[in-house]
This record gives sequence, structure tokens and C-alpha cells, in this order.
Amino acid sequence: QRRVHGGTLLYAKMVWAKCVVFLAWQAVLALAVVHSSGANTLTSQQALDSTVHKHKATLTSEETLSSSWLTSSEYLTDLSWFVPWNVSSSDVEALVLSVQQRREALFNYIAILPGASRTFQNTFGLIAPQEGWARHALGLVRLTRRTTTDAILKKTCQQAEEDLQLLNQELFFRRDVFDVLLAVQQGQDPSSIDKEDTVFMAAILKEFKDCGVLQDSFSQQRVQIDRKSLITLKLKLQKCSHEEDHTIQIRKDRLKGLRSEVIQQFPVDEKGFATVPLLPDTVQSILRFVDDEEVRHHVAVEFDKRCQELADDFQGVTSARADIAVRLGAGNFSNYILADSYLGSTAKVESFLADLRKRNAIKSSGERKFLYKLKKDEKKRRGERFDGTLHAVDLPYYSRLKQERKFAIDWEEVRTFLPVTKLVHAAFRMAQIFGLSITREPVQTWNHTASLFAVSDMKTHRILGEFYLDLYARIGKPSWSRLFELRPRFSYKNGTAVTPISVLQMNIKTVDMNELATFTFEQAQVFLGNFGRLLQTLCSSSKYSRTGLQHVEKDLQDVVSKVFEQLLWQPNIIRILTADMKEMSSSVPLSDALLSKMALARLSTAGLEDSSKLLTALFDLDINSHLNRVVVDVYTALYPQIMGVDLQPNIMGVTSMYPIFGRSGGLYYGTLLAEIFAADIVKVLVRQESSGEPISEDVAIRFRKELLSPPPLQSGYVSVYNFLGRDVSYAPYYTLHGIEDRAGRELP
Repeated sequence: QRRVHGGTLLYAKMVWAKCVVFLAWQAVLALAVVHSSGANTLTSQQALDSTVHKHKATLTSEETLSSSWLTSSEYLTDLSWFVPWNVSSSDVEALVLSVQQRREALFNYIAILPGASRTFQNTFGLIAPQEGWARHALGLVRLTRRTTTDAILKKTCQQAEEDLQLLNQELFFRRDVFDVLLAVQQGQDPSSIDKEDTVFMAAILKEFKDCGVLQDSFSQQRVQIDRKSLITLKLKLQKCSHEEDHTIQIRKDRLKGLRSEVIQQFPVDEKGFATVPLLPDTVQSILRFVDDEEVRHHVAVEFDKRCQELADDFQGVTSARADIAVRLGAGNFSNYILADSYLGSTAKVESFLADLRKRNAIKSSGERKFLYKLKKDEKKRRGERFDGTLHAVDLPYYSRLKQERKFAIDWEEVRTFLPVTKLVHAAFRMAQIFGLSITREPVQTWNHTASLFAVSDMKTHRILGEFYLDLYARIGKPSWSRLFELRPRFSYKNGTAVTPISVLQMNIKTVDMNELATFTFEQAQVFLGNFGRLLQTLCSSSKYSRTGLQHVEKDLQDVVSKVFEQLLWQPNIIRILTADMKEMSSSVPLSDALLSKMALARLSTAGLEDSSKLLTALFDLDINSHLNRVVVDVYTALYPQIMGVDLQPNIMGVTSMYPIFGRSGGLYYGTLLAEIFAADIVKVLVRQESSGEPISEDVAIRFRKELLSPPPLQSGYVSVYNFLGRDVSYAPYYTLHGIEDRAGRELP
């Protein structure tokens, strides 16, 4: 291959009848890591000697020029040699180099293909498995970072994760490759390939366009710089928001009210001072449970200082997004990202949020008045001075106190019905309602508390995919809950299918590792929500990831997850989930009386909880639909308008910004939209009668067909419509959140 400056193609020299010589294979290890089974499915292989693969990562120039090599099984090597819990920094670097060379080799090959030789099979048909293989490599690096306790290896993985994402972006900057792929798309006979292939081609070409390949050279350069900057900034914010090197010292005896298993995670010195990490979940627990107001105030101030240090990065993300949108002709980032959403425009999202805000205003106002009086009475009872104001930092604590005082609800008692192990098994049994079997696989993992499970169809016994479950807290493990992709679904060019693997991690703190470890009710909801998303991912019938869940409207991708979260509020479901779980003298499910108190307690603070979601959604929409916004100023001005309380100086100014800078900007409202859809779905899915199965067989079959494994390319709204047999209604959501809706109007 030879090319002159400017990317002009000069000529291509094809090498025929040339054997590709590789190093001799070494003896294989006994450890098998990646598992799949079933007809025409890639099965597990024994792990290979990593040193051999390090050498294989470096390719000769003859290999990268050879079309026979690109279509051989050697092109995408088996990655079972990379065991995330048994690798070194050099292994990670070798993996990144392997991905880089193979991706560049493929794009170089496509760029020099003569016009008469170009087909779907030797262009897009090679990109599809290569994308899946590269995403698997990224998943392996991500899992290594999230499971290792080695600081050097963790840092290497952080850099590798950034390098792999940047590499993926850079390859889509190539205009020469885009021109070849566009010519292939335009030259295709529609009858020669299926519709899913057609959509895959369009999705790949859109990726090139979104990277600015059709813009003038200056705009293209700016878009590319901004996209690289976004990757770097997002990873930095993710790292900073969950690293444990930001700590404060608090006397242990001043943490009264905090759960014992949380306190025991903090190191305590000889003077009785606990070292408390400024992590989001820890801070929220302190603000909600610790009785000492000075401690809550101090933690809020220190956490906000930490967040303020990242204000420039928040601003950088917003500015980069805006610049990309302007260069691509969308005007602002909100318009750009909403083009692939259900609501479809900034104006419709504004109308949607304005309607919810208006309907929620009366309820949230009444709740604030109650909390104000509760704080006043509580201060009087304790003999403490009342400053005459309800502050932002007060809301979590007094909302929880309201539930306990007004409804005599003890959330610690509720936890006794939610042992981790038994609730997980109950969720697995619930999956059987949808025709899915979940079985544990006897393989080694990174920790004895992590396990691998296979999900299969109960009728055909075909394995649909697998997932690792890693629920318990430990040193070095990230503090937040996360469901992420370890390996996507894809097929090699020879038709060999590779089933997907996901990882579901949480950070359940326990006193000791046994069945008495329990979920809080909120953690149980998070688990079930992630479990629903997991089943949706593994059950997909799409050929490509780009034509599966990624093809669903961006603001409807959380609907199934929200359905599973809301199942925990259904009496008929929670009775099944908690039956024979109470680890006390009597083994009985949650009583009707306790269920009623839980529902009333939730409704009593639903207005302020919805206001918090509205605040984040409106803030997200504002900074992404306008140019040159100062994000901290926008949030500070918007908070009292939505929440109805003032922000104290240097407190709670930017602590709610994290959720919207790690995901696509302008789409946080999708959380509320998904809850509306989910509430209507749950009403149809779950029987209200106390007798019989909570979900009928025909409804379960329809739910799986339309929502867990819909036909490829089917829109999210069509899936919901087909399941309901009608349009979506607001009414069930209003009922669930205690909002009166006399009109019972349908979603526009």
C-alpha cells in the first residue's frame, strides 16, 4: 500500500499465494474463562500462554496487506488468554496494541479495495465482527480495572480504556474509508441483503458523519478534537467521582443513625476518628441517616468542595458538546441528540417537563411545608436552635424522618425481608415466568463472592448469554452499582455466533459474608432494574448490537429497567419475592399492613423526589439546548425554582451534576418518560387479584416477545404499543406518584 499526503489513494498491490507464518503455539493453560455453548456458537477455549499473544499482537507488514489474513480466523484472535483477574500491565498494553493494529489493518484494507472488488461481505461484513471483538477487548479491560486492587494495574487499565475509546473514534475520522463504504451502500441491490444489514450500514455511515468527515477541513478537525476531549473528560469525571482518595475525619460516635455495616467500613484511629470517603453513596447515607446536623452540614460542604474542583471539567463537557452540534448543523446539542429520540425535539421535551412540573407543584409544596414543621418540632424536642429555614441539605434527613414518624415505618425491619442471596434466587425464579432459565456455572472468578450464570431458553435449552454477578463491597471495588457489557453479541465471518456476556456489580456492605447480608429497599430496586436490563440485553434477537437495544429510541431505552424496578411495589410480586425470606422467628412474607405503610410512606415524599428528577432533567436540557451556559450558575439559579428551598453557600451546588455528564446530554428526561411507560406496562403485566399467579402465562409470553426480545429494528414505542394493545397513558404513573389526574390523558 502506498498513499500520498492528503489521503489520495495511489494504488494497491495485492499479494497472492502468500502463506502467513505465525509463531508456534505454546502449551495451553487449564483455566477456561469465556464460556458459550449451543449450536453454531463459539464455545470456551482453554486460556493460552499470554506471552505468545504478546508476540502475536505485533503484526508484520505482509500480514496487514493480506486479504486472506483479514478473512481468516487468525485476524480476530481468541481473547481467552486475557484473564482479567490474572493479568499484568504488560498484558493490558499488549491487548490494546492488538486491537489497534487489527483495526487499522482492516480500515487500510477497505480503503484500497478496487471498485470492482467491493462487496458488503468484504467491507461492512468485516467491520461487524471486528467491532464486536474490539468491544469485548474494552470490556475485559474495564472488568480488570473494576476488580483489581493493584494500583499500578488499575492506572494502566484506566489509560487503556481511554486509548481504546479514542482509537475507535479516530478510525471513524477517515474520509477515504467512508467513501468506499458509501459506494458499497449505494451500489447494493436491496434484495441481496436483509433489512437488518441495511440498517447496520446506515448506522456505520452515520458514525462517520457524526465524526465530521463531511465537513470542511477546519470543522472536521474541531469536531474530532471535541469528540476526543469528551472521551477524556467523561472518563476523568467517572474516575474522580468514585475514587476513595478524598476523605474526611469524623468522630465515630458522631455518626449515630448510620447503619452499622456502613460504619464498620470506615477505618478508625486510636482517638476514635473514622476516615470517611467522600463517595456519592456514602455522602447520601450520611445526609439521610446521621442525626448530628453539624456532621451532615460538614459532609455536604466537603463533598461540594470536591465537586467544585471539577467544575471546569463539567463546563468542558458542555462546551465540547455544543461545538460538535454547531459544526454538524444541529444548532445545539439537545437538537442533535434528540433526533434519535421518541419525543424528537427540544420543544416537545420542554412541554413534557413543564406539564409534569405543573402537576407536581402542589404535592411537593405540601411536602416542603410538612418538613419545615417537622424540623422546627425536632429542634424544639432536642433543645437546639431552629434557624427558621428548611435548607437543601435538610431534605434527605427529614424526608426519611417523616416516613418513620408519620407512618411508623421501620426500613430496617423491611431489610430483614430482603436477604441478598435469597432475593437474587427469587429474581431468577421470576425469570422463569418469561420462559428463561438461569443456572450457575462452576468456573473460577476474581472473587469467591462473584459467580457466572448462564441464561437459556426453557423450551429450546439454547443459551442466550451469560452474566457475572458481583454484589458485595470489598477493598478497591468501585462504590457504585453498574451493569456493563463484557462481550457483545456478534458473529464471525464464517457464521460462528458469539453470545453476549454482561457484568452486574453492586456494593452491598456487610458485617460478614453470609446469607444475613441484606438489601436496603432502594438497593433491591436498583438490583431488579439492572436485572431487567440484563435480561433485555441477553434476550435480544438482533444480529448486531447497533440494530438491537441501541436502535431503540434513546429516551425509551430504560423502560424495561423501570418496569422491573416498579415490580417491587406490586403487592402480589413482593409477596412472592419475600416469601420465606424473613430471617427471624417466623418465616412469612411481608404483611399487608407493612406493605400498606411502605406505600403510604413512599407517596408521602414522592413529590420532592420527583422534583429532584425534574431539576436534573431541566438543568440537563437547559445547558444542552443553549450555547455558552455557565453550568454552575444555571444549576444554582434553577435549584430554588424547582425544589422550593434555597441553596446554602458552598453546599449542594453541583452534587447532582454527575448523572448527566457521564451519559448523552439532553436525555436525562428519559428517566421520567421511562417511568411513565413502565407504570402503564406494570398495570397490564401484573394481576391485581390476590389469588393465582401474579403474571398470567399469555401476558408473560407477550412481554418477552415485545419487550425482552422484540424483532430486530422494532422501535421502542411500537414494542410498548404492541404489548399494551393501545397508546400509553399517564394515569397509572399519576396514581403511583400520588398526583391527581382527572383527565387521564394519553401521552402525546
